[in-house]
Amino acid sequence: MKRLMCFLLVFMITFTALPGSVQNVYAGAVRVSGTISINGLTNADIAGRGYNIRFDWYRDYNMTQLAFSKTHTDIAGVPYTFSHYVSQEGLFDIRVYLDMDKDNVFDTNEPYQVISQYVDFSSEVSGLNIVLTAPPAPLPTSILTGSINAAGYTREECISNGYIIRRSLYHDPGLTQKIAEGDESLNDLPLSYWWTFYVDQGQYYLFVYMDKDGDGILDEDEPRQKLPVPLDPDNRIDDFTINLMPAATLQGSIRSNIPESINGISVQLFHNGDTDEAPIATALADETGNFEFRGVTAGDYTVVAENPSGFVPVQIVNVSVVEGEIKSVGELMLVKVDLDGNNRTDIDDLMTVALSYGSVKDGPGWDTRADLNCDGRIDEIDLKILNQYYGHAW
Repeated sequence: MKRLMCFLLVFMITFTALPGSVQNVYAGAVRVSGTISINGLTNADIAGRGYNIRFDWYRDYNMTQLAFSKTHTDIAGVPYTFSHYVSQEGLFDIRVYLDMDKDNVFDTNEPYQVISQYVDFSSEVSGLNIVLTAPPAPLPTSILTGSINAAGYTREECISNGYIIRRSLYHDPGLTQKIAEGDESLNDLPLSYWWTFYVDQGQYYLFVYMDKDGDGILDEDEPRQKLPVPLDPDNRIDDFTINLMPAATLQGSIRSNIPESINGISVQLFHNGDTDEAPIATALADETGNFEFRGVTAGDYTVVAENPSGFVPVQIVNVSVVEGEIKSVGELMLVKVDLDGNNRTDIDDLMTVALSYGSVKDGPGWDTRADLNCDGRIDEIDLKILNQYYGHAW
């Protein structure tokens, strides 16, 4: 009788631990199930290849504390329905991947997905929908290390004012094709930095500036530097020094044989060779013809003066500027060859020069309009300039 009672007691305890008709949850383990699909791969890509699907269960999101692994072998097709039991509770980060070489090690070319899942023994985990995606081909990496100096600034000033260093990497010297950027608090001088780029081999341009007001916009009073950087994949450049300097200033003046025309003339600044693009800055000449561009970044530029009707277009190319420099581009000669304003350089304009030929400034027969090169004398040079545009309609 005692044996019968013990048997009945064990029977009742066993089936009490099995809710329903399927043993999905039992003491010390729980079933985890769902489906797996793979982006970019079909049944034809998988069938007959004997690929495995592996679950690596980690205790941390950095995936350094591996708790256990589960492997499903010889996957015949997708979507694949999986089911296995887990005998640990808690929060896991799970890397699920197609183990194509069946070495039980995740390789960078193997499709995968990482999911987070909480497991306890009170209920099963079902209905998981996992989509494995092949990672993109790894990009070549370059590492740039060095220091940043800022002339005229102290460590205490930078810390107390919360200055920020902003760095950008560009494909082009005109700084229009940005491919990477970063920033950090300027808490020391010189500031040591470590910057990783994912780039192809080539010539790049690094632009760094001190954002004093923290608005993310380069202002005229903020020191900066632009440097060419040759980067090779999987290469490291150490001790790359960046010296932040004040912005450069470009100055110049306009002269004309029609002096009253120069006040308010627009002068435009372009990156060298980019005059078909929008100007990067515009200045207006004052009544004496002087103009100025402030906040200019180091580089090569072209300066172009506006040419009203009847005036010869004028520009200065290959103007090289370095940080902190105050540079003069000299004079731009704004020459009007339609002297009588009839929108054509013709015989009447030629007669104007001829009637003043040989005269000097403020002397008898002087006509300012006829001094095309503004040298204070009307001579064969003025005739040659006029002859060059003779017959031109404006």
